[in-house]
Amino acid sequence: MRFYLDSAQPEEIRSVADALFVAGVTTNPSLIQRAGTSRIGELLDAVVATRRRDWKLWFQLRRGTTAEILGEAQALSDALIERTGGLHAGPTLVFKLLPDWKGLIAASTLIRQGAEVCLTGIADPAQALALSVLPEISTDEGGALVTEGPPSSRNPHMPAALACYIGRNDDAGRDGTKVVLRINDLLVANNRRTRVLAASIRTPDKLNALVRRLSRRKVNVVDVTLSFEMLRDVVLDKVTHAAIGEFDALEEVPL
Repeated sequence: MRFYLDSAQPEEIRSVADALFVAGVTTNPSLIQRAGTSRIGELLDAVVATRRRDWKLWFQLRRGTTAEILGEAQALSDALIERTGGLHAGPTLVFKLLPDWKGLIAASTLIRQGAEVCLTGIADPAQALALSVLPEISTDEGGALVTEGPPSSRNPHMPAALACYIGRNDDAGRDGTKVVLRINDLLVANNRRTRVLAASIRTPDKLNALVRRLSRRKVNVVDVTLSFEMLRDVVLDKVTHAAIGEFDALEEVPL
C-alpha cells in the first residue's frame, strides 16, 4: 500500500517532501480552486521543487471531447517537462479521467502513448473489472472507432489504476470499503496489473478498517490518498510523536 497526499496547497506539498512514506500527490481542478492557487503552474512548481523524482502527480482532467482531453494532457506534460528538462527527469504524471465514452477513448490513446492513466469514480466491482482492460485505439474514421492488435484478452491494454471513492459510495448507501475490497479481489483473481486508488477516506476509523481487512488478504493492489491532516495524524500518530520526543530528550553519551 502506498500513501498519497490529496492536496493542491503548495505549502502542504512542500511539508511532506521529506516524508518517505508519501509517494506523491493527487489533485484536481476543484482542489486547486478551493486552495486559492491562481494557476496549475504553481502546483507543478511546488511538486518539482521537492526533488522527489519517485513521486507521482495524479491530475484529474476535465470532461470534454476526446481532442480536448488529450490536449489538456499534452499541455500538462509540456509544462512539467519545461520545469524538469525531460520526460523522466521529475515526478511521473498520472492522468485521471472519467469513464465516459470520450474519456475512455482518450484513456486508451494515452496508454498507447506510454502515459499512466487512472479511471476515476469507479463505484462497482463489475465496472472495475470491465474497465481494467481496454482495446487499443488506432484512429477514428468517419465517426467509427478503429481498434487494432490482438484481442485485449490476449494482449492486455490496462490503465495504471482505478480510483474508488469510499466516502461517496458510503453516501450512496453502499459500503465503500467493501467495494474497494471486492475490486481488489477481482483484479487479483484475474491477474490484472491495475491498482486501486482508495480515495475520499474521511476518518481514521475508515482507514484503519480498510488496512485491517486488507491485511487478511495474501495479495492486495490498493493504494490510498489522504488529506494532509489524515497523513499527519494517522501515519504519525500520538504514540509515535511521543516516542520521537523521548529520544530527542536523551543526553549524548560519550564514547
